[in-house]
Amino acid sequence: SPLLVLFRDDLMAKFEADDELNTDEAKVFLTQTTDLFGLMRGLCINPKTADFEDERVYAYTKLMNFLERLQRKDTYIKYAHDMSREMDALGHHVEAANALLMHAHILNCDTKPAVDALAAQDGSGSG
Repeated sequence: SPLLVLFRDDLMAKFEADDELNTDEAKVFLTQTTDLFGLMRGLCINPKTADFEDERVYAYTKLMNFLERLQRKDTYIKYAHDMSREMDALGHHVEAANALLMHAHILNCDTKPAVDALAAQDGSGSG
């Protein structure tokens, strides 16, 4: 978005003009903040409707991958649950469950026994 580019460029100029802020760490912070705003914008511009569910899931996934790289488990988990609630509200229960599995993934939980038990109940065998 043009506003995001203006924000980033204006803030970068201020960082570069200040001896204390003109550091590699500050530039990394600015880059990460700009990336985060861009990823969050991807969620905001797409309505929470069935017509935009693919776009929203893609935006959630990109945002959560970013949060995982930053090791922000708390925020990652929040968005996993947000995505799960959205998918559940749209009647996509499998997708909602997959979003919760993303929560388990970030906690390094082994979900295979639960998946195998559910498959056995279903009569479809293990996967």
